[in-house]
Amino acid sequence: MVKNKKMIDLKRNELRIKLINDGASGIEKKSKSTIDSVLQHSKEQYLLDVFEYILAYKDFIDKNYPLALTHVEAALKLNPTLTYAHVLKGNILIDMKEFEKAIESLDYSIQNLMLINYAIFFCNKGVAFDRMNRTDEAIFCFLRAIEDDIKDENSYRNCLICMAKKKDWLNYLSLSQNIREVFKENVKFINETISVLMNTAEIIPKEENLEISEKFLEEAGKQLDLAITKEPENAYILYNLACFNSRTNKIPEAIEALNKSIEKMESEEIKKRYREWACIDKDLANIRENPQFKEIVLTNKN
Repeated sequence: MVKNKKMIDLKRNELRIKLINDGASGIEKKSKSTIDSVLQHSKEQYLLDVFEYILAYKDFIDKNYPLALTHVEAALKLNPTLTYAHVLKGNILIDMKEFEKAIESLDYSIQNLMLINYAIFFCNKGVAFDRMNRTDEAIFCFLRAIEDDIKDENSYRNCLICMAKKKDWLNYLSLSQNIREVFKENVKFINETISVLMNTAEIIPKEENLEISEKFLEEAGKQLDLAITKEPENAYILYNLACFNSRTNKIPEAIEALNKSIEKMESEEIKKRYREWACIDKDLANIRENPQFKEIVLTNKN
């Protein structure tokens, strides 16, 4: 009998998770039929917490925050261990600019939920502190989130933003180096970090010194080497390579990478957008007067 009850509970939990994921997907895609179907299936007594959660999530996406908060609190009253609802409540309070209440709610979740890791709660807590300009506390929370989930991209992004606010360039550089090691198989995220490093390198000399800026460019180069080795035909990595080569005065290499990048972009619309962007991108200033550059950006530009 006990075994049967455990099996029933397991099946119900699997159904609960499926309905939550289906409902969230339906809300994000604005699929009324999916939302209605999930709500209909959630009317069973043992799934009413899901019913309230889906209503809360829908109101949250629609920015109807007070009603979303009412529904999410109803979900938590029915099921105090519903992790999704705890996360959503924190997000709702942050978007309502109720930052102290959000931190209080997130702390409650951290203290009372039995989870493998609490990265999302620490990350959201960091966001709340950041919005209150409590940067040191925000950084602590983002680093704590990374401890729990070393591949939590949002915590890395948010932490870098806060370190930049503090002009804490050495720790910023160190965290970027960690990204290169941890995400070496995640080329998309590495390529995003390359852009951030190059943009940051541009502003540092005005505030600090050229030596730090060069270290940022050096790290961007290492990440580019990694990315281009993994995906040598990736148009967006090639675009960053063109920017890097331009910044480091490798003019022929920059032209070659830019041309190859545009050629490999997946649609004429995207090619047109990048040609237009190349005409104003500061990273490409060193090659803009080159006749080959003009040929690349003017091709099929109409």
